Amino acid sequence: MWLLNIFRKKRESLAELKKDLSKLINYGILLEDADVLLKWNEPIAGIRKNFPMQEKIFADRAEYRFGEHIILNGLKLSLNTVFWYHKEESADKKLKSVSFQAEGNDVAAEYLKLIGDHLEMQFKSATSKEINGTSTYLEWIVGNVKLSLYFFEKYSVNKLQFEITKL
Repeated sequence: MWLLNIFRKKRESLAELKKDLSKLINYGILLEDADVLLKWNEPIAGIRKNFPMQEKIFADRAEYRFGEHIILNGLKLSLNTVFWYHKEESADKKLKSVSFQAEGNDVAAEYLKLIGDHLEMQFKSATSKEINGTSTYLEWIVGNVKLSLYFFEKYSVNKLQFEITKL
């Protein structure tokens, strides 16, 4: 029996994971101010039992708002996750992504700089960059997690979408 224990992968504790953001983000998103780890692929119903969040039901989707929290070693954002009824991957309502949105010409531009600079400090340069006159798309791949930052203009208003997705 002891031989089987040698080959069994040791699960790292949350304290150990906190030391390495690249490892931590592959387990989930740590809400640093609440000391709560939102684990990837955990059913949203289980998260709701242990963590207060706002639920909004629409005709085409269900949105869960976690509120404003500190993530990724100091980035303070208002986070949510969306489950689209027409998408197969939303059927089981397991946490696969969290996102942040900003709208307004100055606000979206400020968050683009704030989030972009923070991600470069934590994860180095973006793995993918697409920049043109009206939009910017930056993407980081960290293990099995994609962090995407998309800044664009729609109806003469700047918008920003930041999403962290488990691949």
